[in-house]
Amino acid sequence: METTIATPGRLLGTAAEYRAGTGVYEEKGKLYAGISGRVMVTAGESGAKSVAIAPAGCDFCYPQIGEIVYGIVVDISKMDAKVEILARENEPLRHGQKYVGIIRCENIRDYEIDKIVVEECLVPGDVVKARIV
Repeated sequence: METTIATPGRLLGTAAEYRAGTGVYEEKGKLYAGISGRVMVTAGESGAKSVAIAPAGCDFCYPQIGEIVYGIVVDISKMDAKVEILARENEPLRHGQKYVGIIRCENIRDYEIDKIVVEECLVPGDVVKARIV
């Protein structure tokens, strides 16, 4: 890989060449940068390579797919709940960072999705642990 800096949407390689790491997503067998930052290619113990993006700066560090976040439910509707994200993984957000996430009813649980009533599962003020999807 010639370049060391990537911007969102930049083609990084194929899923056959690399495993997608932090800040990288796969679409139709191709790997793309999901955030701006430095391209990091690493080889695991088995020799398999992975590609990840090291964020360009902390002011631009969005929660990434697969990351665990903690937040407080601030609003609910029939179809979803709005959550103010307070921490990423086990690290609180820095002063001034503010992210809002949406928990859709189909993501509340894995079973009986058609029977979910958001108001019965979540209420404003609930603290939640969620995985970014």
